[in-house]
Amino acid sequence: MAHARYSDLDDLATLLAKIRSLPGIQEPRPGIFYLKRTPFLHFHTRAGARWADAKAGQDWGPEIPLPFALSAAESEAAWACIQERYQLTMAHLNTPRTK
Repeated sequence: MAHARYSDLDDLATLLAKIRSLPGIQEPRPGIFYLKRTPFLHFHTRAGARWADAKAGQDWGPEIPLPFALSAAESEAAWACIQERYQLTMAHLNTPRTK
């Protein structure tokens, strides 16, 4: 499935700024985020719906709904979910691997 156009994220400026402020986050293309060179978060739109896909440790977690005309409460709920997944993914990336 194709990623959302960056113009579909115009109303998420505050949320995007918070994501960009997380340590280790890189944004190689607008709205597509990596954590320590690992894909971490990106956005999709389809048929008037919008959501984020974000890793939760090793695997992609459930979709994070981001309705258009996002309310402050919805934005804060999405941010809390992204922070939790960031912590899980960072912990996974910092776990020593055995061969």
